[in-house]
Amino acid sequence: MTLFLLLGCPGKHFRGEEPTGEELFSRYNEALIVGDLGAWERSEQRVEYGAFSMPRQGINSPMVMRLERPNHFAVVFEFPGIGRFEEGYDGNMAWSLDPTQGPRIKDEEEAARAAFDGAFDGEVNWQERYTDFRVVGLDDCNDTGAWEVRMTTALGDERRYWFDAKTGLLVCSMIEVKGAFGSVKTRSTYSDYEEVEGLLTPKTVVQEAMMMEIVMTMEHIDLDPREFEPIAPPVEVRALLEDEGP
Repeated sequence: MTLFLLLGCPGKHFRGEEPTGEELFSRYNEALIVGDLGAWERSEQRVEYGAFSMPRQGINSPMVMRLERPNHFAVVFEFPGIGRFEEGYDGNMAWSLDPTQGPRIKDEEEAARAAFDGAFDGEVNWQERYTDFRVVGLDDCNDTGAWEVRMTTALGDERRYWFDAKTGLLVCSMIEVKGAFGSVKTRSTYSDYEEVEGLLTPKTVVQEAMMMEIVMTMEHIDLDPREFEPIAPPVEVRALLEDEGP
């Protein structure tokens, strides 16, 4: 699960034996597994702790992401002197909260995308999430030779992934996301993969959209949090529901 998600990674195409999109996804999942996944399989909730920054603006904040099966999540970070930001989905509705626009209940299309992107197990069930795989070719993405794959999501939109030709790991992705400002193309790069309980996880994700750059770094993942309240919208969002009435 990521906040903005996914712009293109231009580069020269190279010749070589071309795998299928399905083969690249299978290889990706195999590359992620480096040990016993028992802790992940037993986990019903997890909490990811890290940092959220906008380097060009000199803004930094701790970040906490709470996730719950099957696709519920809440991401919270707070900028000093600006206020608290939150994105989430609880199985019924998706919401956002920020100091500049206030609380907002997302529309049905946005909620469907939040449910899709919030999948607790990520791309493990890629066969159910995507169809119509198309391998474009071998590109240079984030200074890495990578196979570009375009596919159609279960929601009907196109996504583009770039898999490292050597390791099989995901290095770049691109998607067009609908938000408060309309549809926005977002580019993401993934790096600094480290093992967490038998699974490789990117510790650094850099996203670019609307002339902004966002860097998210993951510092710790708790697969068995002792205290975990069910995902629910914050009080500011619940107030909107009360204002709407029955």
